[in-house]
Amino acid sequence: MSVHAGVELENYVFCVPSCGFTNVINLRSQIARHGAYMRTLVRCSATISADVTIMCGATVGRYTFIAAGAIRVR
Repeated sequence: MSVHAGVELENYVFCVPSCGFTNVINLRSQIARHGAYMRTLVRCSATISADVTIMCGATVGRYTFIAAGAIRVR
């Protein structure tokens, strides 16, 4: 699981292995984007299954269940 700067997980969030988060909207290698980080919030008791990518700027609601293989775009 990859949780980057700008990603906030509230209490009791369950993230299985192979889920991930992004923190910039335009992903590019070797380009510093520290000033472009966007906040992503996962609310209390949410569940994020395997192979899910949460794009930056999203808010995942309380008690949300995101099924395996889903992609959440803002």
